Amino acid sequence: MIMITLKYSGAFLVRLPIGAIFISVVLASGTVAAANKYPNSDRQIPGFTNQKSYPLPGKFSSANTSLTVTPMGNINPANRITLAIIGDGYVETELTTRYQPMVDSTLDYFFKNKQKSAPYPRYKNFFNIYRIDISSNESGVDDLANNIYRDTALGGENGCTDYTIGVCGANWSLVHSAFRQAEQIGSFTTDWRLVMLNDNSYNAAAHYPAEGPLPIYSAHYTGQWDMRDIALHEGAHAWHYLADEYGGNPAFYPYSEPSEVNVTRDSSGAKWSNWLGFTMPDSSIVGAYEGGRYYDRGIYRPTESSKMNGGPGNCHFIGNKCGHNAIAIEKIILDIYALVDPIDSYTDNREIIRDPESISIEVIDSNVILTNWYIDGQLVLEKSMNTINIGNLISTAGDYQVSVRAWDEVMDHAFSDNSNPNPLDFVRQNLESLEQTITWSIVLDDNDNDQIINIRDNCIDIPNNDQLNTDNDEQGDLCDTDDDNDGVNDHEDSFPKDASEYIDSDGDGVGDNSDVFPDDNSESVDTDGDGQGNNADPDDDGDGITDEQELLDGTDPLNRFSCISGCFNFDIDSNEQTQALTDGIILIRHLFGLSGESLVKDVIALNAERRSANDIIQYLTDADSELDIDGDGNADALTDGLLLLRYLFGIRGDGLITDAIAPDAQRKTAQQIEEYIDLRNLTE
Repeated sequence: MIMITLKYSGAFLVRLPIGAIFISVVLASGTVAAANKYPNSDRQIPGFTNQKSYPLPGKFSSANTSLTVTPMGNINPANRITLAIIGDGYVETELTTRYQPMVDSTLDYFFKNKQKSAPYPRYKNFFNIYRIDISSNESGVDDLANNIYRDTALGGENGCTDYTIGVCGANWSLVHSAFRQAEQIGSFTTDWRLVMLNDNSYNAAAHYPAEGPLPIYSAHYTGQWDMRDIALHEGAHAWHYLADEYGGNPAFYPYSEPSEVNVTRDSSGAKWSNWLGFTMPDSSIVGAYEGGRYYDRGIYRPTESSKMNGGPGNCHFIGNKCGHNAIAIEKIILDIYALVDPIDSYTDNREIIRDPESISIEVIDSNVILTNWYIDGQLVLEKSMNTINIGNLISTAGDYQVSVRAWDEVMDHAFSDNSNPNPLDFVRQNLESLEQTITWSIVLDDNDNDQIINIRDNCIDIPNNDQLNTDNDEQGDLCDTDDDNDGVNDHEDSFPKDASEYIDSDGDGVGDNSDVFPDDNSESVDTDGDGQGNNADPDDDGDGITDEQELLDGTDPLNRFSCISGCFNFDIDSNEQTQALTDGIILIRHLFGLSGESLVKDVIALNAERRSANDIIQYLTDADSELDIDGDGNADALTDGLLLLRYLFGIRGDGLITDAIAPDAQRKTAQQIEEYIDLRNLTE
C-alpha cells in the first residue's frame, strides 16, 4: 500500500495508509498567528537528504558510549508510570553543568506548577522518573539550516533530515537503543519517553516510531516561550494523542471526524458536551471555537487558547494561568489511570481467609485516593485508613464479605457548577476507571462457643466470658500458664497474679520480697527499721511515743511525723492546717533567705500559734534536712520550695515536678515527691 506522510507546520504528524510506497507531502505554511508560534521542526526540507560529512552513527552500544541511569526521587517498582528522560548533544562536562540542572528544572515545572502544568502536579507520586546521562563528542546538535553538523550520541538535530528514514530531531534508532540499554541498567520498562536537545533554537516535535512515541525538543531556547511548557505540549501529543488546536491552512478541514478528543468537525462541540460552558482557571469558557489541526475552517477546538495552540491567551508564557483545557486534562487523567490502579497492594484475597485480625491495602497516594470499607455491602468506615481491624467491627462468628473501595477524590467533584467549578472537577466521563474495589471472603470462628469470636478471645479453646488477663498478654488467665508473667508457672507460684511475689517461705500470706521477716510467720513489717517487727514493737514508728498512747492521742502510730507535739510537719505557722498561701509561701521566702517582717508579712494564719519570724526561722532551721523534698542534699527555693507550693495548690503528677527537680535529686518521680510530702502534711 502507499503511505503518505503529511508534514505540518506544527509539531504533530499524521501518516495515512494509501498504498505500497511512502509519499511525503509538505503542507504550505498557514497565515494564522497561532500556527506561527510553533517551530517548523516537522517540516521536511524539499530535496534535502543526509548531508553529514561523516556516516550516520551505528546502533547505540554501551561499548562506545557510556550511559548512566539515575532515579529521580523514590522509586516504586510496581503500579507506576515510568517516565525516562534522555539528552543529546551534551559533552561530558555539560552533563552536570547544563543537562542535569535542566532536567531538574523541567521536572519541577511538570510536577510543581499547579497552574500551568495541571493535572500532572496532583499525580506526581504516580510516576517513577529516571534521568539517563549519555555524553557526546561535541556540544550541541546539527544545525540543518546552516549545514553545521556535530558528532553526538543520538544524532540530534534542530530540524528534520527525513522523517521516513527515522532521522528527525534525532536518529530514532539510536534513541530507542539508548532507552533499551537504560532499561536494562535500571531494571525498568519505560511508558513515556522524553528527549532533550542541547540546542537553543526554537525546535520541538513529537514523533511516532514503531517502538513508541518520542517527544523531542531543544531544551535551551530562551526566547518568548518557555520550552518546558512546549515540552508538555509535545508530551500531550506523544503520551496522550492530543491534537494541535491551531490552524494555518485557510481552507476547510477536508478529512473525516478526527480521532483526537480535543478537535471536532461538529460546530456544536457535542464531542465534549460534558464540558460546554465550563470556566477554566484563566477564565476562558469551553465551547466550540473554529480552527484546529492545522486548518482555519471547518474544524473546532474547545477553548480559544490552550497549551495545544498557545492562542490569544499566550499559553506558553510562564506568567499566566493558561494551561491545558478541561478536555485535555480529562484525557491526561484517564490515560494515567489506564496505566496505574488506585491501590498499590493489598492483603491476598485469592482464597478464603479464616480469622483475620486485620485486612490492609496500600494506595498509590493517600493525598489523592480515598477509601471506604464495607462488610457485607454495608459501609463501616468512611474515608478511612488503609487497615481495617476486623475485631473492632465484627463480634459474631460467621462468613463475611469485606470490601474496600478506593477512588480518586476528583470523582466526588464531577459536574460541579460550570461558572464556579470545584478545583478538583477534572473528569466527567469514564469515572469508573478512577476507582478500584477489592473484596475478601473471610470466616470468623468461635472455637469454644463462648460467644466471643476467636480474634477477640484471649482463650480460643476454653470458654472465659470474663476475659480476665492479669498480665495483659495475648492469653487469658484460664489458658495462661503464667498469669502474672513473672517467669514462674502458676502451679509453682504462691502468688500467681502478683508479678512481684512468687514464694512465701513462712506461710504467713506475705511474699518473701515484701516480708521483712520471711522466716518468721508472726512478723512481716518493721515500720521504723529497728529490727523488731511491728507485732512485738511497742513503738512502731520510732517517734518515742508508744503505739498505745498514739491511739489515745488520735495520731498515727505508723507515721513518726504524726504526734501532738515535737514532730516536724509542713504546718509551719502551726494552725493545724497546711496551706499554700501561708505555709507554702513561708517556706519559699525562708529558702530565698528572707527574715524578719519580710518573712511573715501577710502569710500568717489568723489562728496560728507560731507567729513571729524568729519562731518560724527556729522551727525551719531545726528541721533543715526535712525541707530537702527532692533529696539532693540541699533545701532550695526553686526546687523544694516550689514543690511544696505546687503540692499545696493541689497539683499532682507531671505538673508537680516539671522543672522543679534538681539534677542530682534522689526523689525524682511525682509519686516519690507526693509520698514524701504526704507523711509531713498535717492536713492529709
